[in-house]
Amino acid sequence: MFAATLPFGIHMYWESIIFGLSLFAKFVISLSFIILLSATTTMQAMLEGAARLRIPRLFVVVMGLTIRYLYVFALVYQKIQSAFAARCFNGFDRRLPLRYRLNVIGNAAGSLFVRALDQGERTYAAMCCRGYSSASAAYYAAKPLHAAEWVFLLFGAGYLIVFPVLVYWMF
Repeated sequence: MFAATLPFGIHMYWESIIFGLSLFAKFVISLSFIILLSATTTMQAMLEGAARLRIPRLFVVVMGLTIRYLYVFALVYQKIQSAFAARCFNGFDRRLPLRYRLNVIGNAAGSLFVRALDQGERTYAAMCCRGYSSASAAYYAAKPLHAAEWVFLLFGAGYLIVFPVLVYWMF
């Protein structure tokens, strides 16, 4: 039994609509929790939490370095943008030939990636000089959950379970 027929012979079934609404509800809930977590928790605390959840150590280290160097990447990008502004270059200016604009932007992107590679190599060499290796241990102090955190955890888990069930029962 289908609910509706769309143009081009596409049939929408009730089960598909329910599944789509349930999937959308889960997406909204997940996105809400991600925004809430990132707004209330520092990046270092999230990395420590990931290590406590026994996520592989290499993944946690790589994510930590990635997060730290995103800010460096943004600073280098701002320098390139200010250099473009000083030379009155606008990549969206239609008065300039497309080939020229693509050439300038491509050279800037290549320069940005070469700088990033060079910075990464220097950082890795500095870390190795200071004793970093794949066997380096990281210490995370034990952190018990407080009563408010338990309440939030139970509320969040209940919301993740109850909301999709309510959507399923309503349709």
